[in-house]
Amino acid sequence: MICARSILLSTCLAFLLAACGGGDGGQGQSGSTRCTVGEKKACACTNGGTGFKRCNGDEHWDACSCNGAPDPDVVGGDDIKGGHDGQGGDDGIGGDTVIGDDGTCHPACTGKECGPNGCGGTCGTCGAGETCDPSYTCQPGVCTPDCAGKECGPDGCSGTCGACAEDEICDVSAQCVPGACQPQCAGKQCGDNGCGGSCGSCPNGSQCDVELGTCHTVCQPSCSGKVCGDNGCGGSCGSCASGKTCQSGQCIATNQIECRELYTDCFPDCAETDQTCAQACYASLSATGKTEADAFMNCMQTNDCYNAADINDCVFASCFGEYLGCFHGVDTCPQVATCMDGCGSSNQTCWNDCLAEGTTDAQIGYYNAMDQCLIGLCCPDDTALCNQTAGQTCIQTAMAAGGGCVWPSIACP
Repeated sequence: MICARSILLSTCLAFLLAACGGGDGGQGQSGSTRCTVGEKKACACTNGGTGFKRCNGDEHWDACSCNGAPDPDVVGGDDIKGGHDGQGGDDGIGGDTVIGDDGTCHPACTGKECGPNGCGGTCGTCGAGETCDPSYTCQPGVCTPDCAGKECGPDGCSGTCGACAEDEICDVSAQCVPGACQPQCAGKQCGDNGCGGSCGSCPNGSQCDVELGTCHTVCQPSCSGKVCGDNGCGGSCGSCASGKTCQSGQCIATNQIECRELYTDCFPDCAETDQTCAQACYASLSATGKTEADAFMNCMQTNDCYNAADINDCVFASCFGEYLGCFHGVDTCPQVATCMDGCGSSNQTCWNDCLAEGTTDAQIGYYNAMDQCLIGLCCPDDTALCNQTAGQTCIQTAMAAGGGCVWPSIACP
């Protein structure tokens, strides 16, 4: 009998054996062709593997089945009575394997999402970002166990890096050490006790120094009344601009300042009740500035201007010269006049700013010239009348824009 090339070789051999009455069906072995129904035995496959064959209802052997794993009821070719009847067996690679009566391996995937099916295949694959766990269930994430330098303890993926002997324990460094762990808390208020526990916790408002095992109060920064300097916790309340340095939380001019700068730049940076800051400002005065400031302050104290109902009235009535001696600039009288000319015909604020930049002599000269202008317009025969109501009304009109005595119209003495 000739077999077509398209027929599998193993099937062709089975046909040959049946057609030629080939003994016991063992591919060349001789013997009786009759057998007990349901009887099984191992047989050799042409691919070098081992299959099994069954005695059919005609008491003849079926062809050797080589399509699946060997029947687990057939060991070493010994005959097994009663048959396998499709019961499962362990295939050693991931669960039960079921071999049918026809010798075909049936995948075992009940309750499985993934993993081997017992017949060399798989019960399914997990999606991207998932992994198949030991129960053959897809779980999110891919966990990589970490057991570097560890003898025991968790591996970070619900597993373990090893187990210690009965007389050992796993310490906090994941090493197996003899005996039971003894907590080490002598002299400690908080922190690790060396056995995975704690030596205590710190109260609210404090924190644990883990190296020393002691509680320390948590620092609260304070910058009240400060514009610069330390906040009490190692931080800063701010920094000073160029030309100034921080003293007592305030920015003080680094260079020696003049009397006017004491009142326009330094004192305003100090809190109202911060005497330390005020004293630091005074200490920053130049020699000339200190002389001028002392003269002004002494006059104010002598005339009790600091407690006057109107401090400005007291200054102009009793300490006007000392005031000008402190609050002056460096411009000469002609420079002041040029400045005022550039202000326009009615900008009184600009006129006053120009006058404030004049030297003491320039300012005194201007004020004296203004007095003469006002007296000439409002009370030429009796200067005492200038202080009466009519005189004051006349003066205010004369100094207003368009009046007869405005700053730009006052000539340098």
